[in-house]
Amino acid sequence: PDPTLAPHQAQAVEQFFLGDVALFRGFLAACCGQFPTDIAQGDKACAAGDWAALRLTAHNLKSILQTLGYPDLHAQARALEQSCMANDGASCLPLWQVIRSELLEFQTQSVLPNNPLFFLGILRGLRNDFIFIIYSI
Repeated sequence: PDPTLAPHQAQAVEQFFLGDVALFRGFLAACCGQFPTDIAQGDKACAAGDWAALRLTAHNLKSILQTLGYPDLHAQARALEQSCMANDGASCLPLWQVIRSELLEFQTQSVLPNNPLFFLGILRGLRNDFIFIIYSI
């Protein structure tokens, strides 16, 4: 196990990345690069009361947060997705604020990979939650 990883991250590395810490770090860096866009989309949806758009953001984040090893945030995103499906704006707003705050916290952490991998990009499929990571050695 990599001593620089938090226990929840180490578990995610084993569960979703077959023990490949470098791949995990590259994926984490890519996600952190995407989070400002996710935050902007969520904020825009909340401001407009567009719960369908917020549901899509929550759905995508739900999968990402689980893959990164954050089960509590995954549960928050799932609860937000369900509130959006119920058009329950009163529940959506506080749930979004919790998730938004945590995504902003990711931005303050040093997550760039310290390994021979050079990250080129990430494509996240919106329909099937497929995650493709493109990298080179």
